[in-house]
Order: sequence, then C-alpha cells, then structure tokens
Amino acid sequence: MGLLGLANQVCRDTVEENDVPPTLHWDAFAALYIGSMEGISRDDVTDDGYMMWSLAANRARNFNTQTDQFTAIINEEMMDLLFAGQAELERNDCDSFDKTFSRVLHLLLLPLIQSTIWYAIRNEDAATDDTDMAIGQVMALSVLPIVQKFEPNAASAIERNMLMVDGEFQSPVFEGAQTVANAFGPIFDNLGWDCEYVGQADGVEACQEATYSNSISGIPTYVALMVMVVFGVIIGLVLFLKFVQIVRRKSMKKEVELGRASFAASIASSNSEMGNIVLVDELPSPRMISNGHNKTLSSANDLEHEVI
Repeated sequence: MGLLGLANQVCRDTVEENDVPPTLHWDAFAALYIGSMEGISRDDVTDDGYMMWSLAANRARNFNTQTDQFTAIINEEMMDLLFAGQAELERNDCDSFDKTFSRVLHLLLLPLIQSTIWYAIRNEDAATDDTDMAIGQVMALSVLPIVQKFEPNAASAIERNMLMVDGEFQSPVFEGAQTVANAFGPIFDNLGWDCEYVGQADGVEACQEATYSNSISGIPTYVALMVMVVFGVIIGLVLFLKFVQIVRRKSMKKEVELGRASFAASIASSNSEMGNIVLVDELPSPRMISNGHNKTLSSANDLEHEVI
C-alpha cells in the first residue's frame, strides 16, 4: 500500500528535481501483487505463487468467485486497473488515477476478508493448537482496523472468534463461522463491492445479513433499489395507460367532428337538391331565396309554410 501512496504522491509532486517517474512505484506494486512465479499469462491458474495474486486465486476457488476462464474475478479487475493506472500516470492524469488508486486499495482487502471467513470455517471445530488457528488470527488482524473504522461491533465479533486470549485460543469460532462472515457485511457497500465479489463457501455467505451504510431507514441498499425499480415500473405503466387513454379520446373526438362535418355536408347537399335554400344573416329578418323569389318571413310559421 505504501507503493500506491508513493505513486499518487509523485504524480502530484511539482518539485522539478524529482526525476523518479510515478510509474516506477506503480510497477513495483504490480510486481509485489502478482509475484514472479505466476508466469506471463493471465490465464495461468497454477498454485505456484505466494503473493496476493495467488491468495486471491485460491479464495476464488473456495468461494466460487471465478470467471468462465477459472480465474479470480478480483484478479481480472486488478489487471485492468493496473494497465489503466499505468496509462494515467504516464499522461499525468492524477485526478483519474485517484479513482484507480482507491479502487485498487479496496480490492486488496477482498482476499484477506475471504481468507478470514475461510479459516473461520476451518477452525469452527478445530483443536486449539491447530496451525490453521494461527493463520486465521493473522488474516483477521490484517483486516480488523478497516472493520473497526466502519463497524466497531462487527470488529468485536471477529476478535471474539478469531483471536487468542491471554496467549492462547480459548473457544475457537464459538459463535460460528457465519457470525464472522456477517461481521464483514456492513463494510461491503463502503468498499464498493457487490456480493458476487465475496461469494460463499461451505454454506457460509458474507452477504447473508449485510446492512449498508447508505440504506434507507435501515433497509439494505439492494432491497431499496428493488422497491424503487418496482415502484418506477408501476408509475411508468400508469402514465403509459393514461397516455393511451388521452390518445384514444382525441381520436374519438376527431372521428365525431369528422362525422358531424360529413353529416352537415350531406344536409347541405340535400337542401341544394331540394330547392337551393340559403339563409342570409345580414338582413333584419330571415329571408329565403328559393327559385329566384325573395320573401320576408315574419315568423317560424311563415318559414314552415314557405318550405312546404
């Protein structure tokens, strides 16, 4: 992690006499993460390495978090981030590198968290002098400061089950491996992980009781999102049906208007054929022009008799 910090610092360093390129520290981090025994192909899935790359590959098999090519999901993303960070440092794009740098730091914790859960599973029924107990404690200690920062109660649960008391293990994982896994749940959203990154092993799943910091009224984020999506679909459907109803009403109104116009045209045509009757509004009283003769109609009865 120190090499990552140096790369970020040198990228923003304005001192001209500093001739150390930031990519030097970034490449050194890549070498330490992958190691020298993994070969030159990213598809090599052997167990030769001893660094974080190999640890991530092993935990990916345990927790079923592999790609279709049987490589760890985290290693695939880490390779993409390493190439992206190198390009950003070469063009001195420090703002973009900040995001890459932060994502790499968060991904580094994943194999350590998976390993802590894995050894909680292995040590649930183990003897107190088992070697796996010591490995589990080392893994737990590597992530406890991070868990303590986000969720002190969860850190206490990990300590009770994974660490020695007075120099010896009293009751290893006495609350069960699932309790240890649940302790990591509250920090996943802070680290930007989906549950697919963590996976599950031997029926133990870290996302089983995860609660997230940006939850709505205590509801986990993914539940809130599902509710919002369903609500949005319902609202969209209602608006669509309302729109269809309005379109239909306009169409029916247009049809009625066309029908009225057609009916009026038919009446006019019939009147023309019957006697060429024309009403003139400008005259003081209605007049009828029929066959070239004008007559003043003093009443409706006169109009009736005249038409007849």
